Amino acid sequence: MGRVASDLGDVYRTAGIEPPNSSALFWALQEPPGAWDAPLPPHAAIERTLAAIDAALAPLASAAMERPDAALVRREFQQAARLLRLACRRVLLRLEPDEAARRAFARDLTAAIEEQRSLWLARNRPGGLADSLARFEPALRAV
Repeated sequence: MGRVASDLGDVYRTAGIEPPNSSALFWALQEPPGAWDAPLPPHAAIERTLAAIDAALAPLASAAMERPDAALVRREFQQAARLLRLACRRVLLRLEPDEAARRAFARDLTAAIEEQRSLWLARNRPGGLADSLARFEPALRAV
């Protein structure tokens, strides 16, 4: 699990753009189009990033966790990978707009928001949840 955490945590570097104290993938998912003033990672970098996400998450299926919340930990890591993939897809949509891909992105982001809600409530009190989920709204509205 340590390797999964480390590799997944380093995926942002694969995009090739590292804003100071930030991540291009974070801004790609959190900001409305046009508000993010950093350059977009090129298509090839996003494809490498998607492959890096898959590679980082691959050991999760066989990871032996002997803890009562092992299933929840797996869901949390899968959600982190899901959000990274969505960030990559949003960059691809900005590079190559496509209506069918845009609708699929909106559907998948909506599902990810619901999973985020569920995961939050599994470990935290409701306070702060609305603010956390609101960070996804610009991306959802922009679709």
